Amino acid sequence: MCSFLFSCHNKKQILQIKRVLKTVLRSCGFALIVFSPLLWAEGVTITGGNDFADIYGRLVGWIKGDLGRTLSIAFVLIGLAYGMARQSLIGFATGVGAAVGLQVTPTVINSIFGL
Repeated sequence: MCSFLFSCHNKKQILQIKRVLKTVLRSCGFALIVFSPLLWAEGVTITGGNDFADIYGRLVGWIKGDLGRTLSIAFVLIGLAYGMARQSLIGFATGVGAAVGLQVTPTVINSIFGL
């Protein structure tokens, strides 16, 4: 039986919704596991000030450094492969967009927050 949040008509829809929710929860758990050591390693507290400055600097360094360039190239190559498989330029354009977005993000954040 469906809850009031979902108007399901059959069991197939219920199973699809459950599968999507499991995927979302697994992704959130994975992100928590991956990024929590960064917070603990830096000794971050919630007291305010410049507690996150070291983490921010580390992430910007990664994005602007070799890791960011490697990820950008991977985005382009994966987009190219996806575009070739689908016989469309949309995958390639998405890969290029992700690569450009990754490289421009620190500059945009610094401009918005005046860092």
